[in-house]
Amino acid sequence: MSNLSWLILILGWQIFALYYISSFFKWGVLTFASFFWIRYNVLLILVMPVFAGSSRNMDAVGTAIFGIREHIDQAFYLSILGVVFTIVGMALASLTSGNSVVFTFIEKGFAFWQTRMGAWISLTVLIVATLGIIAIGVRPFQGRQLSFEETSLRPAINLYTVVLRTLALSIIVYGFAHSRYFLVAGFLASMLGLLIGTRGASIEILFTFAICLVIAYRYKNLVAFGVYCVAFIMAAIVIGMLRSEGASADGAFADIGTVLSYQLLFGNNFSDFRDYAWILSGFNGEFYNGMTYLAGYMALVPTFISEFRYEYGIGRVTSMLAGLDPDFHGGLRPTMFGEAYLNFGIAGVVAIATFFGFYLGKIHMWVHRDLQPNAAGLLRVLCGFTAFTILLSIISTPGFYYVYIVVAWLTGGIVLSKLLQR
Repeated sequence: MSNLSWLILILGWQIFALYYISSFFKWGVLTFASFFWIRYNVLLILVMPVFAGSSRNMDAVGTAIFGIREHIDQAFYLSILGVVFTIVGMALASLTSGNSVVFTFIEKGFAFWQTRMGAWISLTVLIVATLGIIAIGVRPFQGRQLSFEETSLRPAINLYTVVLRTLALSIIVYGFAHSRYFLVAGFLASMLGLLIGTRGASIEILFTFAICLVIAYRYKNLVAFGVYCVAFIMAAIVIGMLRSEGASADGAFADIGTVLSYQLLFGNNFSDFRDYAWILSGFNGEFYNGMTYLAGYMALVPTFISEFRYEYGIGRVTSMLAGLDPDFHGGLRPTMFGEAYLNFGIAGVVAIATFFGFYLGKIHMWVHRDLQPNAAGLLRVLCGFTAFTILLSIISTPGFYYVYIVVAWLTGGIVLSKLLQR
């Protein structure tokens, strides 16, 4: 990293420290906005760049480390540009009421699924979906591998991932407020994510629920919260090791402390910044002009049907830019506005980061307006996370299929609620 990059990095830490101290005394260890800054900016942009150029990354990237080193500063400056204009967007949002028809839609959709009948339907759907995913041949930790070997099964596996994450979280929140039975059922359901070996469908379900609790109840024990976060990060890394073909019981866990620290800093678990530099090392400046966004928004169309979606899916594009075989690699993860840069350059980062920040600011205002430390407050935070995930899928498209499925699920809740009122 250049001297200018180090200067910006140190300044970034100082600004974040002042912001977090102010937020802590007002709200507790976490707010909706501070969660975003920690998860997507502090960890990925203020921590990981320090380690991105280390030779210890060679186990994961091989000789690509030399190209990565040459593009660390570029990836850092582009990431910081996105942060700056996210702040600009949030400042603009503070001038509005914070209301949105999307937020109203999400709350109305969740209302039915937070009834006893809705919880039973969710649990039944999860059981049927799990039997279906087993029937097509998925075994523990093998879902990702199978989706590459049998591309025709990928839509079903992706569908199961979103359904599991959405329904399990809804069941857990309902159970927390109304029934220990459903709380236990939701926790057990979250473990079904081990079938497909993705953190998003297993440990992150519990992580999201716990974060919702911390925000809603204004938790203030900073030390306990830090221990809890470290525990979840370590659990996510262990799952990543278990799903790796290279992990073995004898080698992977010989020195658990060393292995976990290595996986955290130099593995593929939080490698977004390193991946961004890797992608930039193969980018020749020919922008995609929205093609990857269009391909992402066509998520309901299987790639084996649409040649356009196959060629311009962001996963395939990033794999090819990094010199990887897209038929055997799902793609690299750049930092939040990496796809915006690949499509529209610096102007795209500025515009999309401002858009993102504006609606992130509105979500934060909506979640925290009269937020009560009770079950209703917990549900409000969960609705906020749903809105945030939709927003994130719009500006970074690898998981855009989530939007279609969740919108259909919420619409179904509204329709069923009206039918049952007759």
